[in-house]
Order: sequence, then C-alpha cells, then structure tokens
Amino acid sequence: MVFMLLAERSHGIPELVANVLLVHAWIPLRSYFFSYDSVTWSISTEMAFYLAFPLLLFRLNATWHCKLAAALLVAALLSAICAVAKFPLIEDDGPNPLGSLTEFVLGMCSGLLWHRIRPTMGSSPWLWSFAEVGAVVAFFSYMRVVIDPLMLSLHTPLDSLIAWWSFKGIAVASALLIFVMASGSGPLGRLLSARLPVFLGEISFAVYMLHQILLRAYAEHADAFSIIPRQFHYPAFWLVLLALSAAAYLWIETPARRWTVAAGGRWRARTPDLSNVRIKAEAAWPSPGPRAALPSAPLPRN
Repeated sequence: MVFMLLAERSHGIPELVANVLLVHAWIPLRSYFFSYDSVTWSISTEMAFYLAFPLLLFRLNATWHCKLAAALLVAALLSAICAVAKFPLIEDDGPNPLGSLTEFVLGMCSGLLWHRIRPTMGSSPWLWSFAEVGAVVAFFSYMRVVIDPLMLSLHTPLDSLIAWWSFKGIAVASALLIFVMASGSGPLGRLLSARLPVFLGEISFAVYMLHQILLRAYAEHADAFSIIPRQFHYPAFWLVLLALSAAAYLWIETPARRWTVAAGGRWRARTPDLSNVRIKAEAAWPSPGPRAALPSAPLPRN
C-alpha cells in the first residue's frame, strides 16, 4: 500500500479507506476494486469468504448440495443482472465476492469429498500416476480448447457473460487437479512435495501481490533499464520478484503469522473455561429420568 500510495495519485480518500478495510472488491465500481494495487481485489474477496465461512461450514456434511446450488443461483442472478444491464461481466463485476462464491463453495465441497473417499482409494503409484496425467491433460485441454478462444472474442457483454461462466469450468478442472495431487502418491505429487516446490508455493502469495507493482515500476522507468540487454530483462524480472517475495514471506508473512497465532493462544488462555461450571451445574441439577418432568408453575386463577 505504501508503494502504491507513492505511485498512484488518482484515487481519493473513500478508495483508500475501502482498501485499508479490505472491502474495495465489494463495491462494484472499477475505481474501487481495481484501485491502488489492483490484485488485492482477491484479498478483499477472500475477506468476504472468511466472514461467510462459519455459516457455510455449519452442517456442511448434510447441506453441501444446498449450499453449492445456492452459490450457483447467486452467480446466475448476478450474471442475469449484468446481461440485462449490458455490463461487461469479465471486466467490471468479476472481482465481486458474489461472483466467486461458487468457486469457494466448490473448494469446500471438494475438501469434504476428499476426506470421505480418500481412505478407500488406496495408494497405488500406478493408479495415482494415471489419475495425475488425466487431471493435468483435462486442465490444460480445457484451457486450450475453451478458454483461449473465448478470451480472443470478448467483443460484447454476451461474449463476456459466456466467458465468465466458462471460467467456472476452470474451478472444476482445478478442483480435480488439486484433488488428485493431494494424495502425494503419484510422481507429480511426490515431486511437488519436495522442499523447493513447497517453498515456491509458500512465497507464491507474495509473488502474486508484488508482481504488478514490479511491472509498473519497470514500465515507468523503462529507460533506466536500457543499458541492460533486452534478452536479460525477463529473467532479471523473475529473479528480483522471487527475491522480494522470499523476503516478504520470511520477514513479513511468517513473523506476522506467528504473532497472530501467539495472540490467539493468549486470548484463549484468558478465556474462562466453562466446562467445570457446566459439570457442577449438572451435578447440582440432575437430569430428570425418562418419565420425570420439571414442575410447572400453577396457572393463575381468574
């Protein structure tokens, strides 16, 4: 945010407050959800999901199909409104949390399915190898055959509406890919479990957060890099980005997470334990037998 405040002068106080409170993606105006470091729209969307998570998680075992259907219904209503109003959905309302609720609920349902059927799936390397290959082929085939042509034909609001719903298919393909890789029993799963890929995954959030800032800095000061041969610009960009991301992960994310966990532990330690109170109350007020009933108060006489 400090870097973007120094670089951007076109946004006002309302946009700044919305960014600080992480609600800027909730406001369906481009001046809000793409203000400052525009990739932070996803964090704002995730903040809405964190608030909705307890409600979505409640009795998920029994209600997952209803919640997934409700998320699809919300997406359908949103897309219908945009179609009637002739809004380009991909460009203007894609970041809204309501538009991404389907993907979030789908991820929860995928996790639920994983825990249900994983114990029955075994750990055969051959079986998981075929599953990994199939999931990878399905993902990239969908991207190549469906998404790539659509992204080249976004000329009307209807085109963006079709593309927006096609992006829901990416969520399904991604869920399948993650589902298969999570076993760690196939060669790709084992490869991704190595220390270097795990560390790259850990810093990937910082890569996402910093890449656009770095791109803007490069674009605004392109002349300063003219002394460097052009073929080295791209690898140098990645080296700088990975270095900054690793530093952000090790010196900002990790200490902040440790502080948050420690603060939560201190809060729990100060919270009174009510379990003993409940046990003593039950001992003082024994539960009635199967045919016993608490005495009722006499009805008033007229």
